[in-house]
Amino acid sequence: MSKKKWRKVARMIVAFLCSLSVYFACTLTIIRMTLCNQLFMENTVASSNYVEIVTAEINHTISDLGRGSNIPENVLSSVVTEKQVEENIMSYIHSLYSDSVFQIKGSSIVQQTVKEKIVDYAKNKNYPLDGPVQLTIETLQASAVTAVQQAIEMRSLNIYGKKLLAYKKMIDLFIVFSLTVSFSLFAFILSLNRRFWHRVLRYLAYILCSSSLMLVTLPLILYVNQIVERIGISSKTLYLFLTTYVNHFILMFIKWGGVILCISIICFWGSEYTRRKTITSKN
Repeated sequence: MSKKKWRKVARMIVAFLCSLSVYFACTLTIIRMTLCNQLFMENTVASSNYVEIVTAEINHTISDLGRGSNIPENVLSSVVTEKQVEENIMSYIHSLYSDSVFQIKGSSIVQQTVKEKIVDYAKNKNYPLDGPVQLTIETLQASAVTAVQQAIEMRSLNIYGKKLLAYKKMIDLFIVFSLTVSFSLFAFILSLNRRFWHRVLRYLAYILCSSSLMLVTLPLILYVNQIVERIGISSKTLYLFLTTYVNHFILMFIKWGGVILCISIICFWGSEYTRRKTITSKN
């Protein structure tokens, strides 16, 4: 094999290694922007009907607790509002990413609402507000707050949040390392093609195109075949949250891959334009 062909093979190998490092850098950056980002989880909650379903589940649980104390279902069917649930969900997400203890907000409002609804029901039915009724009110007040906390808190996410905090700095270091390797390898390719800018753009197109295909291929297969929706979770609220969260995460890979692929096409077009312009100027 001639020296010229050896150089071409060497450039292709370096370009391939560069595309791998770009792929790793992009993957880690996406993870940093999504899974390690509190705002991403908040946007996931806001873009789905998760709050609505959790609110309905909490009120249904409180109604069932009331029926256990001979209180009709409709009396305690609207103790908690969507605004209260949303505020507590956002507070819980903040506690995950700040490694702080989650505390229910507005618990006194929930307790007061339970008391008012039971008292109104008792007055309408002309029931005396004696000791047993007061004990029922106090029991249901405590149970209602517990129901809110259990519906909002997800213990598996507590472990998830702690792991993210532990690996966040490591991910940042790997991003810097991957970018450094990418720039170093591309600088090497640039040094081998200083006189031919169309080749530099061509290799850049190769690097970005291969990186984008690696980013898109697996996530696109998962998304199109709806693999995430096949997760077996008994809880409706947890299923909704996880499937929405993971699908948004997968879509980030597809979007980034699409953007990088478009940039690679522009680089390829620029390479061809520069090459033809160079040939025309020589002629």
